[in-house]
Amino acid sequence: WRLNNSRATKVVMTNKPVKQFLIDPYLETAEIDLSNNAAPVGGMSAPTRFQLFRNRTPSAPNPMQIQRDYEQRGGQQGKPIKGVEKGQ
Repeated sequence: WRLNNSRATKVVMTNKPVKQFLIDPYLETAEIDLSNNAAPVGGMSAPTRFQLFRNRTPSAPNPMQIQRDYEQRGGQQGKPIKGVEKGQ
């Protein structure tokens, strides 16, 4: 970077052919566009927000939701949560 701010080069000597490079895998630099950190392009790119949204797993109900459902059923099925009484 001493000679040219817009271009940097790095030589890597290996015994085997290189299949892929990933620049800054631990996200230590302040960079906005992370899609250009891998070569070949698209090799190890981070998932988009849409892909993360589509692949999320539904979470299990929390104790308050379980208690609410129990009270809405009128206490017909299941057990109330230990330590939580109706009306509290």
